[in-house]
Amino acid sequence: MERENSYVSPNVDLEDGWGDEGSYEQSMERQASVQSAGIGGAGVEKEEVDKNGFIVQKLENIEKTQWRIVRETNETLGLTDDQSIILLRAFKWNTEKFQDKWLSTDNHSKLLIEQGLEFDQKIAKSFPYVNATLKSANQGYCQICYSQFNSTNAKADSLKCGHEFCSGDWTDYLSARVNQGFQFCISTTCPQHQCNMAVPHSMFVKYLTGADLKTYQKWFCKSYTDDNKKVRWCPFAGCDYCVIYKDGGIMEVNCKCGNSFCFKCGQESHKPSDCDNTKQWNLKNSAESENITWIMANTKDCPKCNKPIEKNQGCNHMTCRLCRHEFCWLCTGDWKEHGSATGGYYQCNKYDAAKKSGDQTILSKEKKIDDAKNELKKYMFYFERFNNHHKAEKHAKELLPVIQNKILMLHDVKNYPVGELNFLEEAINQVVRCRQVLKYTYVHGYYIKNEMELNLFQSMQEMLEKFCEHLHELIEKPLDPYLDPNIIERTPFYRYRDEQFARGR
Repeated sequence: MERENSYVSPNVDLEDGWGDEGSYEQSMERQASVQSAGIGGAGVEKEEVDKNGFIVQKLENIEKTQWRIVRETNETLGLTDDQSIILLRAFKWNTEKFQDKWLSTDNHSKLLIEQGLEFDQKIAKSFPYVNATLKSANQGYCQICYSQFNSTNAKADSLKCGHEFCSGDWTDYLSARVNQGFQFCISTTCPQHQCNMAVPHSMFVKYLTGADLKTYQKWFCKSYTDDNKKVRWCPFAGCDYCVIYKDGGIMEVNCKCGNSFCFKCGQESHKPSDCDNTKQWNLKNSAESENITWIMANTKDCPKCNKPIEKNQGCNHMTCRLCRHEFCWLCTGDWKEHGSATGGYYQCNKYDAAKKSGDQTILSKEKKIDDAKNELKKYMFYFERFNNHHKAEKHAKELLPVIQNKILMLHDVKNYPVGELNFLEEAINQVVRCRQVLKYTYVHGYYIKNEMELNLFQSMQEMLEKFCEHLHELIEKPLDPYLDPNIIERTPFYRYRDEQFARGR
């Protein structure tokens, strides 16, 4: 996604001792150009929190939020942008947790060393070619290409560790790390073997250009959204909105793309079903899972090779196609022991006798088959209704542009003010919401074990279905020139019932 280079903070301190004086001249020049463009963390838009306690924003606004957090951290703790970014990332952008840690420790140097912000001089001896404790100990040659440093093509640059490399190799190295992917980018350290100094944000900005710079921008923002438990991307295809959780008890997000999803699990909004049951239901809906249920209900294992066999004719004489073993379908005994003495081809006295005597082997097998059949029957009952509401929800969404065209038509032909006709769009949106809730009531009901609880739930479910069907029917009727007052009157009431049902009231 192409955007302006808005990820350079206007208050970056480039004289914090990352290298020698003048190491950041290029960064300063680019910093000034970005600052003059009026971007780079300035002008953060006012956050609008919805009724459920969420802020829905585009990526560029998320970026501005990042810089606001960085600036606030700098002011509170006296850090630089580079330090704050790396430390906040280490604490998954949890400002409270990070600030508590920083303010409660006297050994800030240890924390900085752990995150690669200060050089640990105890490990200097581990570098075979360079005494990295002092920059003056370097030999005047790039440790990658071995070119001698000069003031034109091979300018020296380094981090606090003192490992100097030419500007060309810095560019190549950082470009490679960025294009290797997100994890490689955010974990980039000094090119020197075994050196743990972290490459800061300002170095990426200094040496990357064009597509590489845009890729870094993407990873920079991703470090905030992926690490932050209070931030989640909208999971629907084609949507680039990001959601920030601020406050509230309902974990349902109504994204500006028109879809809703659960902030906790990232699945489609599934109230009143909880996340675990919804996940299990989705797994159960997979073809493989239901094939297993069908196999359990309609097949038996061959007694010899244990492969499942389906009985597709009336005769109990079964022959396994794989091992050619012949057995009785009812008792699974060897067919050689069967015949007229056991009741013929359509009966099995041996099986009946085993059932009467309470043979646990036979009874156990029968119970498993009966349980599988009952489970399949129950599942099909709930799935059929789940799927019916899913189709109705899809149909209602397809009605939205039709309703919008009707609004324009009534405005053009009958001169109705558009503002007075918006209730029609609100009504169809409410039908979509009701269908979605009703769809997942069958998931919730499927997993209810208590019979009294299930009866009460089904009573509420029936009431909401009645309301939803009525409103849906009204919307699909031809609109009277004077409009149907029932739609106007009933939409707020059905919305209220939907919200109450979702809260379990």
